Amino acid sequence: MRNSLAILLLILPAAPAADWPSWRGPNGDAISRDANVPLTWSATENVAWKVPVPGVGHSSPVIARGRIYLTSFLPDTTDRVVICFDARDGKKLWQQTAATAAAEKMHKNNSPASATPVTDGDCVWAAFAVDGKIAVVCFDASGVRKWTRSFDGFVSPHGFCGSPILADGLLIVNGDSDGEAAFVAALD
Repeated sequence: MRNSLAILLLILPAAPAADWPSWRGPNGDAISRDANVPLTWSATENVAWKVPVPGVGHSSPVIARGRIYLTSFLPDTTDRVVICFDARDGKKLWQQTAATAAAEKMHKNNSPASATPVTDGDCVWAAFAVDGKIAVVCFDASGVRKWTRSFDGFVSPHGFCGSPILADGLLIVNGDSDGEAAFVAALD
């Protein structure tokens, strides 16, 4: 399966819009309050640029300060990556490996890169299932890894898809799991 994110990347930069820093947008309700968002598009209508996205994934792209961030899984290397594109022209600014491990057991319609990253414009945070743990990684806007934190006990026949969120200066990580170590964490 090709990365379904490539299609959405075609649409986001078609018109200047407000930042969309997390899953379901700035207010968590999936509603854009920007009047310039295109309502229709096709292979040529309202497309500013196109760019191939390596690997597979189901995460949504997020945008802040003119940069688009998304996650992907590279099956050939088993890398889980965070990728940054310039929203103006689609140029890949950086791609960093967050973790390397065999894909976890998951539903056939899931992928190892299903959780949407979150950004405040200065940093981007992403979460992945890695070897029975939930790994959270932080990169700064230039792609430098700032930290990684792992939580034990992730178990699910469906795979992982807990998109982190920012709330009141904290990074909230949903560690929903079928195992006994399910958790919610608030990280500084």
